[in-house]
Amino acid sequence: MQRNFGQSVLIWLCIILTSQAFTTITRHSAAPSSKKKSCFLLENSRHRENPILKIDSVTTSPKLRREVDSKSNDYRKRKKKVWDNAWVPNGERREKVKKLIREMQKEHLKNFRKLLNCEDDNINKKKKANYNEKLFLQEGLDVLVQWAQLGEGAKCENAAQDLLMCVPIKKLEDYEFHIKVYRRVLHAYYNQYERATWNGRYKKPKFKLSVQELRMGQEVLQTADTIIQRMEELSREYVAKSKTTRNPQKTLLDAGDYAPLILACNHVAKPVPALSALRRLTDLFEQSEQMERLAPAPNLYIAVMKAIFNSADEEWADQMGDKFSKTDIVDTLCRECIKRARNFPILVGPASSMLELYNVAFDAWSKVLPPRSKRERSFDFFDGGEEVNQVATKVTELWKMMQEDNVIPNSKTYTSLIYAYIKTYRLEEAYLMVERLSELLLKEGGEQTKLERVDSRALRTLAKSLSWSILSIEEKEGELDSSKKRSETAERVESIIQFLWDLTEAGYEGVTPTVFLYTTAVNAWADAESTESSMRAEKLVDDLKSRVQQNIPGSNLAPDICLYNALIKAIAKNPNLSRAADKAGRILKSLEKPDSTIKPNLDTYNALIQACITSSNGIERAEQTLEKMILTGDPMPNETTFRLIINALLEVPGATGRAENWLDRMEERFLSKSDLYERIVLSWCNESGKATRARKMLERMEQLFYESGISSLRPARSCYNAVIEALEGQGETSDSVKNSRDEMYGNSIESTQLASNNQVFALLDDIDVDFTDGITPVGNTINFNKAISLIAESGNIWAGSRAEDILTYMLELTFKRKNTNAIPNIITFNSVIAAWAKSDHALAGERAAGVLKKLEDLHDMGLLEDVQPNRATYNTLMNVYAKAKDTKDSAQRAQECMNKLGDLYDKTRDEMYRPDVISYSTLLSAWARNGQSDSAEKTEALLFKMIEDNKVDRENNPQPNIICFNEVLYAWARSCHPDAIPRMRMIFQLMHDMDYSGQASVMPDTQSFNILLLAFANSARTDSPIQALEVLEEMEKMSINFGKPDVVSYNTVISAFLKKGDVEAAMKILDNILARDDLKFNSHFFSSLIFSLSESGALDAPMVAESIVNNIIDTQEYSVDATILNSLIKCWGRGDIDEGPERAMDILQGIVDGKYGQATPDVVTFTSVIDIWAKSGQECAVRRAEEVMALMKATPGISPNTQTYTAFIQTVGRSNLSNKARKAKEILQLMKDDFSNGNRDAKPSLYTYNAVLNAAEFTFGKEIYLEEAFAVACEVFDEIRSTMKPDHVTYGTFMGIIAQLMPKSGIRNDMIQLVFRRCCMDGQLAPLVIKKFKQAATRQQFFDLMGGEPEDDLPNNWTCNIRRIRL
Repeated sequence: MQRNFGQSVLIWLCIILTSQAFTTITRHSAAPSSKKKSCFLLENSRHRENPILKIDSVTTSPKLRREVDSKSNDYRKRKKKVWDNAWVPNGERREKVKKLIREMQKEHLKNFRKLLNCEDDNINKKKKANYNEKLFLQEGLDVLVQWAQLGEGAKCENAAQDLLMCVPIKKLEDYEFHIKVYRRVLHAYYNQYERATWNGRYKKPKFKLSVQELRMGQEVLQTADTIIQRMEELSREYVAKSKTTRNPQKTLLDAGDYAPLILACNHVAKPVPALSALRRLTDLFEQSEQMERLAPAPNLYIAVMKAIFNSADEEWADQMGDKFSKTDIVDTLCRECIKRARNFPILVGPASSMLELYNVAFDAWSKVLPPRSKRERSFDFFDGGEEVNQVATKVTELWKMMQEDNVIPNSKTYTSLIYAYIKTYRLEEAYLMVERLSELLLKEGGEQTKLERVDSRALRTLAKSLSWSILSIEEKEGELDSSKKRSETAERVESIIQFLWDLTEAGYEGVTPTVFLYTTAVNAWADAESTESSMRAEKLVDDLKSRVQQNIPGSNLAPDICLYNALIKAIAKNPNLSRAADKAGRILKSLEKPDSTIKPNLDTYNALIQACITSSNGIERAEQTLEKMILTGDPMPNETTFRLIINALLEVPGATGRAENWLDRMEERFLSKSDLYERIVLSWCNESGKATRARKMLERMEQLFYESGISSLRPARSCYNAVIEALEGQGETSDSVKNSRDEMYGNSIESTQLASNNQVFALLDDIDVDFTDGITPVGNTINFNKAISLIAESGNIWAGSRAEDILTYMLELTFKRKNTNAIPNIITFNSVIAAWAKSDHALAGERAAGVLKKLEDLHDMGLLEDVQPNRATYNTLMNVYAKAKDTKDSAQRAQECMNKLGDLYDKTRDEMYRPDVISYSTLLSAWARNGQSDSAEKTEALLFKMIEDNKVDRENNPQPNIICFNEVLYAWARSCHPDAIPRMRMIFQLMHDMDYSGQASVMPDTQSFNILLLAFANSARTDSPIQALEVLEEMEKMSINFGKPDVVSYNTVISAFLKKGDVEAAMKILDNILARDDLKFNSHFFSSLIFSLSESGALDAPMVAESIVNNIIDTQEYSVDATILNSLIKCWGRGDIDEGPERAMDILQGIVDGKYGQATPDVVTFTSVIDIWAKSGQECAVRRAEEVMALMKATPGISPNTQTYTAFIQTVGRSNLSNKARKAKEILQLMKDDFSNGNRDAKPSLYTYNAVLNAAEFTFGKEIYLEEAFAVACEVFDEIRSTMKPDHVTYGTFMGIIAQLMPKSGIRNDMIQLVFRRCCMDGQLAPLVIKKFKQAATRQQFFDLMGGEPEDDLPNNWTCNIRRIRL
């Protein structure tokens, strides 16, 4: 497996940059390796002359050496095992050994100095002196070895200093001696720390280090790094001088010299110095032409990996930044280690070493994620999906590499894989590892496998995860797959129990199943809800009882109440067991016996009641059980107990009164949720003559809601509607209920958190849909999906939000309330995304992508294991991006969806991921509407790629259809490219050729020609209208072959003439088509025509537009509605005619007076007239705008919205009134009051607040008005900052207010500085702000805060949030 070279380079570069920063690191947690540290040192020092931790004494030692050996001989014999393993005891014997070493050191240095001062010139004596010098040097090293073995770092360092002073560097051999001395000191310090932090008796590391031990570890780390740097310096000098000799050397160091530093880093969890040391070692290894003694052993990589995982996340982020995660570094180290182990087998020795390497890697990856039990506690855990996928991918890759290396896994390997797959919610893979573990331990046999230690905790954890996953298996109507899969999962849980028994019988220790595991298996069968659930659960309980009688030593098999509760639940959920109550009752009676050691609890009785409900005629028995619980109080019923019986009674015809009685008794103890009240209300409504009872229950709900203030107790709209219908059906008045409904909900649609099924279906009241024909809907997946689809089809702007609310409610039912009937499926998620696509919401793309991310996370975590995105999901999301208003990045996001879909298909070869023609056409649509300069080229290139791919492989690559070609044509039509029309004609010719050749049915249709006409209309050429007319005439002649021209065709040609200012030719075409009987025109045609007139720039455009409207009224062939009249009003507003505003006012008054037939004004009509007055600049504009507002409020059914109030404020702001700031503020206050009184369309927007600021900025006149304007501006600016996020217009306008209204002073400079810094902090430093800032600030202040002249490359965080404001 090849290594990602680019990733490795980046990682090592990061390590180099941070290698010197480890001295300031503080330890977060440490988990030292469970292996003896001496083994690390031995492995990396096998090339040395004398291993550090097992000393071979020199046979030619002097007298002092023999004396020391003889005095300690008896001690060595009695403690031979301790010495061989480098463990020296404490106490008096240790002090005696230290005393002997000090004496030997003192005598050695004394004799050594005498030898150096010898001045005998005799040659033979000199040879003898040289010989003696070698012996003395060796003995000096032996002294250091003794101190190192005792772990006396300071004493070893002092002895080394004395020894090095006697041996200055004069020749190459002296370098070698100095390196040996430093090596002993290095290991002395490490052994000192090792002895302090390890439990010497058991030779295991401590799991938690004290503050003193941590401080000692950091000191050892720093000392070791200093010593290694000195050794590296000496080695470089040695190499440089050896080049002049006949035998040049590469280095004096080996891999074992770096081991103490790396292992110390592992102890204190300091990954950066460990990475730095490993990097230096690998660099030295490469520079020395890969000498074997310099090759890093796998244990060094393992130590670095453990240091990374045990380090604090905050510390890692501070040192490495956000660019490199722990998992990235560990993955690179693991692959690098495996690569070196493959190249240098001597590093790992036998196969067991390679196996240990993989085991440590698997174990590390299995610990990346927290335990799954912590994740299950929170339903809202939807983040972390990317990390989970990454871990699963890396583990799978490591497993493949292990198989490639022919490394035979052991039980530890499989255990780590089971943990990793459980945490990544890959339960299928985890169970596969169990099967392989069974083959290893049972089928292969042999004494070697009997030595394997089996971690039964991993198997118990897997059993629990499998049991819990049954609840997330989707239930589909008319399919048996889900039931079969639930049963298979339960069988797997049961097989784990059998596997553990097989291991126990085979002689393995500590693997006996527990009662908890049996309870898990019984719960799994209960949740499976199959026909054999109760039988299999009973067999498990019988098997447990038989095992208990065997008195297995060390087992925990005594049955408990949880086991029997699970058994009763399994009996209750058996769909084919009619006498479930009898079976459950017998179990309860056996538990209630006086001699029974197991006593029933509340869960037992609840399970019994559930069993009674599922039995035939068992509801009465369930009621008797609840009555007994209330009387005895042992146990006391809870809310679940009452809910079971009430819900069951509501399913029985005529039992609503009994259900209400139990609800009364329940309310005495608990305040129930609204769904029970709602179900009783609807049940009374469905019973003949019981509407009054339903109204009383509804009033009771209202009283509880107002008294408690709990939103979940708020009656749903469906309750009100059902009661109203029931009362009217009985001939009774329903006005009071209607008034209560209006008081409760008002006239607008509020977004409330869904707490019941009825609240979900009540959302359909807002779109006047009742798909159940008045029948109470069942809260299941099918009905919820239907509700989401109907909401999506409504196309309301809130459709996406409401659909997502239903999805959230379904997830809550599934995971919090354990309701298996409402599990979302892929249709659910696709429908929610489609709702966002049709909502026309500004954030539709982001919200739809969030829905997909939620689906992927739920699937990756195993919560919705069988629900995963398919082709329809990605096609729908691409459709959202294609329809997005903000098209700048939408096309690129759609392209990413297509790339992901293609990658999934290439990886899995699953047909559900293969892109189809809808995928390509949607992507083409996104690029066609992108609006960038190269969008047309990209769409055309994508189309040609489709054609070529289809030629190569017709089965797997779709051929383009007419929609694909039309999208490319539309891209060229919108591009305004000089070669757009020739390119479109080329595409037309290609469509002809492909259709005639039979390759594809893509003959140009009406839409194709309409797009070509649009290109002529957008063209800058003067003859483009004539060419468009020629194409239209061609369409009329060849309509049989190409498609008949429609209203859009004629409208586009007329628009082409109007854009060139040729009104006469346009009107001539209009007269011709209006005289035809085969064309029917609607209001959209006339409103578009009038809009084109207003854009033509002709002075008589408003008069021509009004003549068209008058002609429509006179002929009475078509009706005039508000859409046409709104276009006419806007046409008068866009003209340069002075009487335009007055004429718009007259048209508005005429609409109100009924002059235009059945046409009625809407909010757009009034807003357009106010906007015209705002832009007119006339002195009477404010007064006339006030008249429009008064007329609007007097018109029934119409209320001003956000745009209306904003236009009114703009009118005031552009006037010459001296008090316009105060007046604008008063209008804003009226707007807020209107919103508070229930007009939800009048919520002030940021654009509204900016309009008030603009009025304050351009206030002129007396000082009192200027001060008033400044006060208004400050108040509004503070309100913006406290309620919403200011934009660049806000900051620019307020900076202009400071410049215009605030006198120059220190306070003004401070305010300018404060506003500027807040603007930069919010990322809103746009050119407008810089311009206003330059006007307000002094020259020096401007340059100080800007850092010089403003340039285009401003800091990204100053400008990152600039965007255009939407109304």
